[in-house]
Amino acid sequence: FGFNEVDFNSVPTSIRGRCKFSDVKTLYNKLIAVSKRQKKHDNPISLKSLDTAGIKVVGLTGEAMIKTLRSLGLIKTAKQTIIMNTEKWKRFKI
Repeated sequence: FGFNEVDFNSVPTSIRGRCKFSDVKTLYNKLIAVSKRQKKHDNPISLKSLDTAGIKVVGLTGEAMIKTLRSLGLIKTAKQTIIMNTEKWKRFKI
């Protein structure tokens, strides 16, 4: 759910960089899981808290994955935090 490979390929390579569809999909599913564990799903998720949860989003590829999800409208970003766009996923169950 969320997006498919056609959507992923519609994002320009200047934004996507060298990240892979499967990695971006995995990151998105993990972000949803972290967000659903929070009391308020629209609370920002800090990159530091992702690291403590075992989700590594570092380097150029990590940055490209975040930019790709933002370009698809699935997340919003602000100062080292990620805010989930809950309208895109709240109807699905994990």
